[in-house]
Amino acid sequence: VFFNSLQALGDLIVKSGEFLSINTTAPSINSSSSSNYTSTLQNRSSPHGSHHFAHIVFNGNIEFKGGSTVKVLGKYALSLESKDGNISIHTDVNMTCGEEVFDTTCLGGFAQNSTAEADVYKGLGPGGLTIKGNPPKLSDKCTPGASHGGYGGKRNGDESLFYFPKPYDRNNTASLLGGSGGSCIGESGNVSGGGALELVADKGEIIIAAPIRAEAQNSSTGACSGGSGGLIRLKAAKVLIRKKGKLIVDGGKGQGPNPTAGGAGGVIQIIAPEGEIAADTLSLKHGKTKKNSKQFCDNTAEDGHFLLEANKVAGTYNNIEPYKWPSRPNIGSTSASSMKSTVERTNQSTRNATSRVENEIISFIEDKHVNKSAILGVITIHQDLASIEMLNKNNEELCLDTFKIYPTIMFRIVNEDPEFVKNTSRKVLKAANSCLDKKNHEFWKNTSRMPDLIANLQDVFVNMTEGNLSLGIDYTLATEKVLAVIKRKRTTAEEDYIIIPDYSTIKDDSWSDDSNFVKIPKTAVQSAKGNYTYVFLLYRDVESGLPNSSQNETGDEFHVSSLVMSCYLALGDKPVNNLTSPALLYFKTSSAEGRSRQCSFWNTNRSSWWTNGVKELELPSNSSITVCLTEHFTSFAVLMQHTKVELSEEDHLALSIITYIGCGVSTGALIITVIVFLSVESLSSERHKIHTNLVVSLLFANVLFLAGINETSSPVLCKVVAVSIHYFFLTAFTWMFVEGLHLYLKVVQVFRTENIQMVYYYVFGWGFSALPVAITFAIKSNSYGNSEVCWLSTKDGTIWAFIGPVVAIIAVNTFVLIMVIKTVVSSASAVKSSDHAHLKAGIKGLFVLMPLLGVGWILGLFALNDGTKVFIYAFSIVNGFQGLLIFLLHCVFNDEVRQVFRRQKEKHSLTKENISQYNASFSLSSESGSKKTSNSNSFSKLKGKMPS
Repeated sequence: VFFNSLQALGDLIVKSGEFLSINTTAPSINSSSSSNYTSTLQNRSSPHGSHHFAHIVFNGNIEFKGGSTVKVLGKYALSLESKDGNISIHTDVNMTCGEEVFDTTCLGGFAQNSTAEADVYKGLGPGGLTIKGNPPKLSDKCTPGASHGGYGGKRNGDESLFYFPKPYDRNNTASLLGGSGGSCIGESGNVSGGGALELVADKGEIIIAAPIRAEAQNSSTGACSGGSGGLIRLKAAKVLIRKKGKLIVDGGKGQGPNPTAGGAGGVIQIIAPEGEIAADTLSLKHGKTKKNSKQFCDNTAEDGHFLLEANKVAGTYNNIEPYKWPSRPNIGSTSASSMKSTVERTNQSTRNATSRVENEIISFIEDKHVNKSAILGVITIHQDLASIEMLNKNNEELCLDTFKIYPTIMFRIVNEDPEFVKNTSRKVLKAANSCLDKKNHEFWKNTSRMPDLIANLQDVFVNMTEGNLSLGIDYTLATEKVLAVIKRKRTTAEEDYIIIPDYSTIKDDSWSDDSNFVKIPKTAVQSAKGNYTYVFLLYRDVESGLPNSSQNETGDEFHVSSLVMSCYLALGDKPVNNLTSPALLYFKTSSAEGRSRQCSFWNTNRSSWWTNGVKELELPSNSSITVCLTEHFTSFAVLMQHTKVELSEEDHLALSIITYIGCGVSTGALIITVIVFLSVESLSSERHKIHTNLVVSLLFANVLFLAGINETSSPVLCKVVAVSIHYFFLTAFTWMFVEGLHLYLKVVQVFRTENIQMVYYYVFGWGFSALPVAITFAIKSNSYGNSEVCWLSTKDGTIWAFIGPVVAIIAVNTFVLIMVIKTVVSSASAVKSSDHAHLKAGIKGLFVLMPLLGVGWILGLFALNDGTKVFIYAFSIVNGFQGLLIFLLHCVFNDEVRQVFRRQKEKHSLTKENISQYNASFSLSSESGSKKTSNSNSFSKLKGKMPS
């Protein structure tokens, strides 16, 4: 259907301050900036039916400049094409539906059904909701999210209620279907899927320097599951996505009072022989399941799908940022050696070399003939790259995306000669071994992606067993990190158990410890029709790179404490999901005395260690062997509680009482100490000023701790309290550092103290602590305060923003302590040569300086790092009463302070005595004066009577 057609084609330039409106229902442009163009409403087809889209074509350049406004509205998707020019986007383009949608589609994305079915307004589209049969009320069930680039969120086990649609049109570069709609309970909502946008510049460039959004719509009301993200397709001779550019096809979140799941991410397709994508410019995130719905919606939605198609070589990547690609190199028998020389000859980034490896491997899938030497050569290059490079965000596909392709390669070559298949699998295993090297464990730990590599490697060896020549397959391959056993054999009546691996057949002596194995009962394979297949992989020295997250209701932190087993079993050609008879897994572990062990498997859907269907058999706690009983096969490990300390309720109560009493008493003692230091004029030296500031910082820290440490009801207030406590405790340590520095200069390096001014101490003492606090808050603000306590998180490493500076200050002040005590002992020995004098001087110096310089916090480090109750109680007592110790040692028992008060007392007593003496003297002198006056008067009278 053609609505209009204008022939004289030109440019579309929208300048800053100008407005452009594009209508996709009746394709047209409303702008003074556009010259002639064609606009048509056309049809395209996909496996999910034909659909309309607005096709708008300009002959020249299309440019949306920064500061301009572009609005797209209407029912259908948009295809915007420049026939001979470039397309440049420098302002936001929004293909997300507005608040209200009255049609079944919006900008190519799908909305909701207008009528309810079983009280549910179903999401429309290929990834929308389909209800099976006539179920009862569904309001208490998990409402599934919509699919598109991945599966929408759902609840496992609800297959009898709903049909869960698969992802659609992910690699279809002709379709223009957007995201599918979310579904709502009780009343309809605005949860349409993201729209669909296609930009085409076959002869030019597409430059994206501003966000383009095709997100799912999020409803402001109602109980609705998430719609799925839309479609963005860029097709040009060259595609450039700049730093300020962004392609966003995120799924919608679940919301409302009922259990609702999130929608899947959408689809991004880039079709260009050349291009470059800046870091963090693609967003295909799934919508989150409503928080309190996770127990109902136990299968979260999946992220979207990214397709890069260059010269008809297609590849799918989970994370490709930043990414740059040239035209695909020619594939031939010499390609591997050519690549190797290029890598050795140049200093180009590993990123480009990795991309070439990946493209080469993808090309093998398309080739009609298997080029054995080229395949082995490219995998060797991959192994070399993995062995020399340290993994990071920019090259992670080296050990992730590339291994996703290997299972397909293995399936492609499985019917070739067995020796070639075995050599290929051995090289893939060596590449994986390099990826698992200890240098990469920090990357694996931070990303929690090592289980993905383990799963992909299992798929490689499983596909080895799928060929016509695999009936007698029996391979045992060993590397430094991985042992792989792949076997297909006929069922025999003689076997009671199948024990894997058979260590007697392993030639590598480093795998001689036979403590780790799996024991499968014969009854588990009796139903096999003639043969069964197993793939067993054992991983060692990878624990520090594995994630610790586990399905653990107690909140205790667990870590992997065993080797990791990956197991696969098939009866005939059918994989076994649930064993008819449980299998036994034997792990060598450390003693569990004082700690808990947990048999676990890696749940790929939840990205954490789970215990469902796996349990530990009871053995003595001091046993070095852990035996697990499992009803299914996947990847297994034994987790062990990270800390040995298990505190009872009585311990918690006692420690709480000690802490609060200690802090309360210390607060009072610190207040008195401040009053003493400020009120006595003679205590105004630099040393006493430093004392005063240290005491004030500890006082503020204690007051905040007492008043706000448990103010968890208000997240904002809790965060403020946590930041403040962090600052003031760090400030206390900073003044401890100043105390140590000043003491060192005063006692050990006397002559250097002349030019030290207090202003420098003030700036450093109160200013330095703000730096780590500000950095921590900027990076991990959510790690301040939680539902239990207003303090730094101890689970994500943020606590080291406090512990790090504390350790540094303790180390410096320990050095100061040693140097000062050494000086004190030396000076004491000069006066008194007896051993007793040495001991007395050393103990006195240690006892006085210990609480003031914070060396007592060493106890805290012992308590934190697998300590015992002794250290925990000692730490609580010493540091809880630190303020009292400072008051006692530096006021009550301090010679200077006592001398000041003694002088004050003596002065006061002397004054009273002088006043008493003065009063007594005054009384005596008055009496004497009275007598003299009387005598004078008598004399005068007597003189008057005498003759002259």
